[in-house]
Parts: sequence; structure tokens; C-alpha cells
Amino acid sequence: MRTKKNLLFFTLPCFVLLLFSCTIDSDNKSTNEPEITSRITPNEEVLRAFDTKYPYAKDIVWSNNETYYVADFTELSKTINAWFEPSGEWVLSKVSVTAEELHKEVSIALKEDSFTEYEIESRSLLKRKDFEDIYVLEAEKNNRSYNLYFSTGGDFIKTIAHDYNFVDSPVSIPAAITDFVTSSFNNPAFLDLWYDSLGMKVGISESGTYKIVAFDSTSLWICTIWNVEETNVPIVVMDSFKNSKYGSKNVQSTKIKENNEEVAYLFYFSNEGKQSIATLTETGRFKSILSY
Repeated sequence: MRTKKNLLFFTLPCFVLLLFSCTIDSDNKSTNEPEITSRITPNEEVLRAFDTKYPYAKDIVWSNNETYYVADFTELSKTINAWFEPSGEWVLSKVSVTAEELHKEVSIALKEDSFTEYEIESRSLLKRKDFEDIYVLEAEKNNRSYNLYFSTGGDFIKTIAHDYNFVDSPVSIPAAITDFVTSSFNNPAFLDLWYDSLGMKVGISESGTYKIVAFDSTSLWICTIWNVEETNVPIVVMDSFKNSKYGSKNVQSTKIKENNEEVAYLFYFSNEGKQSIATLTETGRFKSILSY
């Protein structure tokens, strides 16, 4: 996908923008959740919508905040947290699942070295208006709490470090973002959206491929990045990397980065005790090496 839109291009490399985007602290704007303020009985519109969507609900406890009515309850052996607008429109549900109910692709992903240090405490399926379902795994690592987010296909989306009061709440997709993504990608499915200090990241699936689309604070596209198998990296690019002084390194992953200026290939590997990213152009020319 090489967009033809006349959008602003930033010279700051996109992999720098995305390098730390998948680990988020819960005090930023993407996870600054409104506090549940009271126990209440919702209006008739909400009750009617709830009864229609969850006819077998039991042990229902209603709460609210400035925007939503929130129900915590059980249904058919599942623990569920559901959010509704005052109009009665459903916007989010978080449904408990067992380890056995996880899609096998997620179970396989959890065996990767990146996740072996996490102790998984609970698992949920997060359902949101305008988004595809994703998994949320609540975990602990080094005495800190995290939420790990995966697509149902096993793609890792992000990690949120948080305290025990953290809750997943509804998010909305800005119209400009929706318009850009739907016009620039082939039948995209929205998986997630989050903010960082540089702008917004949107996780999408295009023809089964997970992609992160980065935007600045004014919703202008910066770049798109996604995984690619080494066998699908152009020969001229792969040969250039293998013939370099880094060619003997164990490549952990390869990605494609696209912006208004070019398509580039990123090689992630360990080098002298640090993680490194080599960026090569489509012609195999080295652009940069970043270590962190």
C-alpha cells in the first residue's frame, strides 16, 4: 500500500516512533479511565438494551461515571463487564475466558521468549463497538501488573503497565483516522487504538496481516509498519544485510516500514548486549543502525 494522499512526512524514522509504542503506562491519555463513581439503577433504554443483549445475566451490579453505565455480572458461567451509553447503545464488553478457550495462535505466541517471564493471572475477550475482538491477559512480572493484548490470530498488539485499579474502557476512532485507513488499505479490520507522546497508533488487520499505522497529534499519517518473513525480503536487501558486519547476527524479526517517501526493511537483532535495528532501503542500501 503506497498511499497517494498528499500527507505530511516527518524525517524522524518511523521505527523510533514505534519502538516504545507497544509498552504503555496507565497514566497517559490512552488509559486515563474515568472513575466509577456510584452504584445506581440505569434508565429504561439501558435496561432494555441490556436485557436484550444478556437475557441470562445474573448477579448484576450497575455503576456509572460521567459518560457510561457499567454492568458487572455473570452469564452462563462467564464473568462479564459491559458498558452502555445513556441512549442504550452497547459499546464494550469484557468476557472472562479460560486458558483452554484461548485461540491456539495466542497460546503459541505466549511461549515466545518475550512473554515467558510473565505470570498470567486471568484472561478475557475484549469486545468493542467498531473493533474486532482481541484478548486481554492480565499478568505480573517483577511485582508489577501488566495487561498483554493479542489479536485472536496471535498477533501481539501492546502491553500496558498499570496498577490494580486499571480498567479497559471504550475508545472511539476519530473520523479522519477511519477515512484514511478505510481508503488506504484493503478491507481493514480495526483491532486497537492507543496514544503516546508522539500521537496515535492504530492496530489493524489487512488480509490477515497485522499492521501498526502511526499518526501524529493532528491525525496526519506518519508511517505503517508490519512483520515480514525473511523469505519474503527482496534478495538484494537480504544479501546486503548478510554481507555486512551484522550478517552473522541472529535476526529476531524483520519488518517493513512504509511512509510517503519510501519503503524500507528493518532487521531486529542483538548486538554486543544491546537490541539493534538496521534499516535498509528497497535497493539494499544501509540507512541507519539504532541500538538501545
